Amino acid sequence: MAKGISQEHVNQAADSLLLVGERPTIERIRAVLGTGSPNTVNRFLDEWWIGLGDRLTQSRHKVAMPEAPLDVAALANQFWELALSKARELATAELAQAQQALAKQRTALETTKAELQTAMSQALQARDAALQADEATTLRLADMQRLVDQQALQLEDLTAQRDRATADLTITQANLLQSQNQFKQRQLAWNEERNTLEATHTAMQDRWLSEVDRARQDESKLATRFKQLEHASELAAQKSADHIAELSKRLLHTEREEAKKTARIASLDEEIHRVHAQLKMRLQAGTSKPVSLKKKAKMDS
Repeated sequence: MAKGISQEHVNQAADSLLLVGERPTIERIRAVLGTGSPNTVNRFLDEWWIGLGDRLTQSRHKVAMPEAPLDVAALANQFWELALSKARELATAELAQAQQALAKQRTALETTKAELQTAMSQALQARDAALQADEATTLRLADMQRLVDQQALQLEDLTAQRDRATADLTITQANLLQSQNQFKQRQLAWNEERNTLEATHTAMQDRWLSEVDRARQDESKLATRFKQLEHASELAAQKSADHIAELSKRLLHTEREEAKKTARIASLDEEIHRVHAQLKMRLQAGTSKPVSLKKKAKMDS
């Protein structure tokens, strides 16, 4: 009930409207009072219409005028009866209209209530769908985070392997350089030794020739000695050649190992670039979808 509105206030406003020839309605009574909710005024107005007959009957006895002439009193009573009849008709019609309006209002309220219930049900369904989508998004983000962590560990492992391979390649290159320097030094030593042997052989050959001139009788002995020296020279040359061949094989093997490690490093670099690209693509895909799902959940709510 609105504050300051009572049955008496509505009765007085309805009576004042009726006295000036206007039908008491909800809007007119609210205009007279300046306040009051339509439901409250309608309930008090119904009570006013119900009690109008009794109040009019009570007012009929007050019309009697003992001191007035009989024809004047009769005309006054006729006028009063006519006014009462018209008031009853107006009251009945207004009551029927008010009841119809109230029924329409009730129907409208029921329709509005049903629409509100439907909207509330749809809103609850949308909220549940948004919560499910948010939960699914959270799970997907967690899965993507685990995948990112795994790939980060894999990337760290590949990087460590590349670093180890690079260090091994550096060591191998240093060893190869050292082996090449040693081979050059040994080659120089072998050249010096061969030159020395050639010089010795030449000197010995010259000596043999002089000895042949001086002592042809020792020709057989000198020939045997020459063959021994020649054989020793061939053995030394063969040994040097074998040593050179062995070093050449080691050098070739070292170069092949270096090529393998270089290829391994290149493969590791390609794998690292591929993992970086996959990680970047998955991070971009994961960021765009959770954002769109959150926006949709926000719009639905």
